Amino acid sequence: MTPNAVTELRTTKSGLDLTSFEDVTLYKRVPVIAEVHSLEDALARLGHDKAKLLTILRDGLQAEATRSARENPEGWKVFEDGKETEIPFAGTLANPEDVNPVVLMFAKLNFGFDEITTDPKNPQEGRDKKTAAKQAAKDLIRSMPQVLTALQKKAAGPQKSAE
Repeated sequence: MTPNAVTELRTTKSGLDLTSFEDVTLYKRVPVIAEVHSLEDALARLGHDKAKLLTILRDGLQAEATRSARENPEGWKVFEDGKETEIPFAGTLANPEDVNPVVLMFAKLNFGFDEITTDPKNPQEGRDKKTAAKQAAKDLIRSMPQVLTALQKKAAGPQKSAE
């Protein structure tokens, strides 16, 4: 084993702790499974349970098919009102972590987002005004080709050269 070899991974899950009513994120350490060198090796690790081995192989093949489908930018369809449609997605999908800071910056600079106050008697009014400021910022970004192009390039990620 190499000195920097990973011997365990971490898996996480999040939820609401019903004792404290706080959001919590939990983790467990999971040992890294050693490389499988043959079907006989895998079968031995499973106590010679062929059905279990076939289930694991199917699950692995399904995970690989899902990973491959997620990486392929073609074939995505749109949900509308929470329902599947046959409408192909024709836009550019971006990570909200890349776009939201830009929207917030434009909302602050151009639409007074920071100056919007919330009246304790009517907190919804302040939320509505902030939502409107962010929507106005999105509309402004949509009308600015240079900013939109930069966001689209970021969403596309590193381009692979054609070989």
